[in-house]
Amino acid sequence: MPGPTSRLARGIALATPPPTRGSSAWGRSASRVALARALAAAPDLLLLDEPFSALDPAAREHLGSLLLELQAGARVPFLHVTHDPAEALRLGGAMLVLEAGRVVAKGTPTALLAPGGLASDRLDATNWLRGTVVADGDDGGRVDLGGTVVLTGRLHRAPGKTVVLALPAEEPIIATDPARGTSARNILAGEIAAIVASADAVDVIVATPALLRVRVTRAAVSDLHLAKGLKIFLLVKATSFRVVG
Repeated sequence: MPGPTSRLARGIALATPPPTRGSSAWGRSASRVALARALAAAPDLLLLDEPFSALDPAAREHLGSLLLELQAGARVPFLHVTHDPAEALRLGGAMLVLEAGRVVAKGTPTALLAPGGLASDRLDATNWLRGTVVADGDDGGRVDLGGTVVLTGRLHRAPGKTVVLALPAEEPIIATDPARGTSARNILAGEIAAIVASADAVDVIVATPALLRVRVTRAAVSDLHLAKGLKIFLLVKATSFRVVG
């Protein structure tokens, strides 16, 4: 019976229709074929240097699922080099952050990419969120972020599947009282865990219990008397969450 790596290699090959030489799909096909050949050798370790960089989103999603299958079924460790936080969250169990060839942070992707995490502070003001699909349909999806269930747009993912969402820190609105008559599908009760001021803005880290970063002005902090430990509400539109992995 073929081993898990052989099945994975076959799955990649089946997902790679032969493109026309010179077409835009040629590079994507070559990446998938190279990965299939590497897996066919049943390696003890996979070194993947940005293997999805030339792939379209659908192919990235498909091959990512196949790699997770490999990791779970064959327990083949892989070292995945990427500049994409969503890839790290979806595929990684442990994470190293390198700058100028030196390790500057290590831990789990969830911890490092959480608001206030060492990797998150080196990226833009985006919340990178890994969750589990609870439900999905024409009216939108529901995702469990680890104690915080949010409503999103249509996910096109089956319940139980892992999904990575991106939420720009400028999107949530802070309210000191629960709002009524709003189009925001998410009204999340939380507590301010930290307030981090920079030259141009202030980041409010809110435990909902999932940590979310909210970027506001200094005037907003002053007018709302925001402070660590204050209980507040976050208003977030379902469409503010983007599926990125």
